Amino acid sequence: MTGFQIKDNKIFCPLKNDWLILTPEEEVRQKYIQVLIQDYGYKIEQMEQEFSLTNSDRGTGRARADILVWRSEEDRKARKKPLIVVECKSDNVVIREKDYYQGMNYASWAGAKFFVTHNSKETRFFQVIDDVLPNLPEEILNIPTFDATEKEIHQLLTETKAFSREEFTNLLKNCHNSIRNRDALDPASAFDEISKLLFIKINFERQDKYGKIFTKKFIEEQEENFDKIIKPSLVAGDPVKFGGMSYIQFMFENTKQNFRDDKLFEDNERIRVKDSTFKDIVSKLEKYNLSKTGDDIKGIAFEKFLGQTFRGEIGQFFTPRSVVDFIVQFLEPKEGQKIIDPASGSGGFLIKAFQDILGQIEDDIQKKKDEKREEIEKMDLTQEEKAKKLNEEFVILNKELEQREWHLATKCIYGTDKNSRMARTSKMNMIMHGDGHGGVHHHDGLLNVAQIEENMFDLVITNPPFGASVFDEVGEVPVLPKYKLSEGKSSQKTEILFIERCLNLLVAGGKMGVVLPEGILNNPSLQYVREFTQGKAKILAVVSLPVETFISSKASIKSSIIFIQKFSEEEKANYEKLSNEIYGRYNEEIKKVEKDFEEKLKKADKDEKKILKTELKGLIEELVSQAKKEVKKAFNYPIFMAEVTNSGITSTGAMDFEGNELPLVIEEYKKFEKELFNYQGK
Repeated sequence: MTGFQIKDNKIFCPLKNDWLILTPEEEVRQKYIQVLIQDYGYKIEQMEQEFSLTNSDRGTGRARADILVWRSEEDRKARKKPLIVVECKSDNVVIREKDYYQGMNYASWAGAKFFVTHNSKETRFFQVIDDVLPNLPEEILNIPTFDATEKEIHQLLTETKAFSREEFTNLLKNCHNSIRNRDALDPASAFDEISKLLFIKINFERQDKYGKIFTKKFIEEQEENFDKIIKPSLVAGDPVKFGGMSYIQFMFENTKQNFRDDKLFEDNERIRVKDSTFKDIVSKLEKYNLSKTGDDIKGIAFEKFLGQTFRGEIGQFFTPRSVVDFIVQFLEPKEGQKIIDPASGSGGFLIKAFQDILGQIEDDIQKKKDEKREEIEKMDLTQEEKAKKLNEEFVILNKELEQREWHLATKCIYGTDKNSRMARTSKMNMIMHGDGHGGVHHHDGLLNVAQIEENMFDLVITNPPFGASVFDEVGEVPVLPKYKLSEGKSSQKTEILFIERCLNLLVAGGKMGVVLPEGILNNPSLQYVREFTQGKAKILAVVSLPVETFISSKASIKSSIIFIQKFSEEEKANYEKLSNEIYGRYNEEIKKVEKDFEEKLKKADKDEKKILKTELKGLIEELVSQAKKEVKKAFNYPIFMAEVTNSGITSTGAMDFEGNELPLVIEEYKKFEKELFNYQGK
C-alpha cells in the first residue's frame, strides 16, 4: 500500500509498511515521502525512514535522519553511502540556521551528496561538503530525480542558489533593459512590466511548498496544455474575453485575481511585452525564489535595483539599507505596536520593522514548543500518549503563531505614499520580504486615510521628501490649514510639515525616527520649528550623517537622523503648567512695558512715535525671547549626539558593511541611556 493516508489518528508509512502515530512531524515527513515518490520518481525500496547514524570519526555522536535516499535498492541493501538526506520539521516558520546545522551533521555523517530541509512552510536544498562545519555550503536549486545521470547530478551540485548582491542587482537591471530594448518601453513602463512578471512568479511560488521551479520549460509545457484543454472551454464560455488570450496572459489574470484585495493592478491591465521577452526574463530568474522570506541578500539586491532604477531613470529617492536598519534597531519595535511610515517609498522601514517583530514572534513560539516537548517527555505516559498530547499542543501553538503573524501583518504595519507607482512597489517589496503590505495606501502622507489618523501609532519611522514646497491648489484637498507650522503661510516645505505630521500621528509617549536636513537643527529662520517640536516632545538623539549617505541619490544636503519621543500625558501637563507660569509672568511684564509706552506715545510727535514703536517692539521681542529661554532651561535634559563618518554606503551608492559606524552608535546610545537612568536614580 502506498499514497498519503490518515485514519483513526494514525498515518500510513510506506517505508515501514505500517501505521504510525499521527504527529505534526510525521505528517510532514510522510507528505514529503510522497513528493519523492511522485515528483522525483524514487521507489520505496530506495528509501529508509528514521535511519540511525553514527559519527565514528568524531566520537560517539549519534543521530537519526528522517529520510535517506539511495541511488538504488542495491545500494541501500549494501549500506553504501546514500545520495540524499532529508530532515523534516513540523513548524510553519522559516527554517533557522540551527536546523540546518543539525541536519547537515546528519548528511555529513552519512556521506550523502545532497541535503534537504523541509517543513510546513518551505523546502530548501543543499550540497554536502564533508568536513565543512559549522559553516553551511551554498544552497542549490534542486535534488536529482531517480534516473539522473552522474553528469546531471554533478550539474545540480554546481547550480548554486546562493548569489551575490551585485549578481542579482545586475540581473534585474538586465531584465529591465531587455524589456526596454525589445519592446520599446520607457523606463517607468518597463518597470511596471517587471513588476507584473515578478508577481506572476511570486504567485506560482506561493502555491508551492516542495521546491518546484518557475521555468521557461514549465511555461512552454503548460502553454500546450492550455491551448489544447483549458482555453477551448474558456472560449466557449466567453469568446470575447478568452479568444485571443495567451497562456502568459492567463497566468497574469490568475495572479490579479489572487492579489485582488491588494489593489495592485487595474482590471484592464495586461502584459505588454512579447511572449518571447517574457520567457527570456523567466529563464534569467529561474534560480531565484522570490517568495522565500529571510533572504537578506535578495532583499538588499532588490532594493538596490529599485534605488538605481527609480533614482536614475524615474526620479525617485531611496533610503540606504544601512540607515534603515539603524533607525529600526534604535527604536526596537515590539509585538503589538502600531508602526507607520507616512512617506513609505519602497517600504524599507516597514519591511525591517515587520521582519524584526516576526522574528520575535517565531522565537517565542519555538520556545513554547521546546518547553511543551520537555514538559510532556517528563509525564508518566506511553509514547503514543505523549505523541498525541504533543500533537495537540503543537496544533494550538501553530494556531497561535498564525494569529499573531496575521495580527502583525494586518493590524500593525502601515504606510502611505502619494506616488501610485511607489505605493505598488512598496507592496511588492513587502510581499517579497514576507508580507505585511495590507496597510500600505496610495495616499498623501500628510492627510488622513482609513486606519491612519492622529494619535494612533507607537512608532513613526520615515525619510520624508526634502526641499519641495506644498501649495494648496484649487480642486485638491487642502493641506496647509491642517498644520500649525504653516499658519500665515501660502506654502511650506514638505520636511517641516512632515515633522508636525509625525508628531500628530504618535500616541502619547510614542517615538519617531526621522531623516531631516540639518538646517532644521541650526538654521536661525527655522527656530520656530524647533520651538514647536520642543513644546510637544523630547529629543532623544541626533545622529549626523556624512554627505556621502545620499549623494548617490543626487541629494547633497547634509542630513541627520532625529529620534524624538512625544510627551506622555503627564509630561504634557507638566510642560503646559510650567510654560504657562513662565509666560504668564512675562506677559505681565510685557503689559507693564506697553502701558509705560502708551503714556509716552500720547505725548510724542510723529517721528518720535515711530522710534518709540520700534523700541517697544524690540523690548517685547526680548522679553518673549527670555521667556522661551527660561522655559527651555526649565525643561533642560541631556540629548545624545553623534556624528558618523561612515554610514555604510559610499558616494557611489555601494554598500560598505565593514566600515559602517552606525551599529557602534547604538552601542554608545545604550551606554548613554544606562548612565542617564542611573544618574536619575530610577
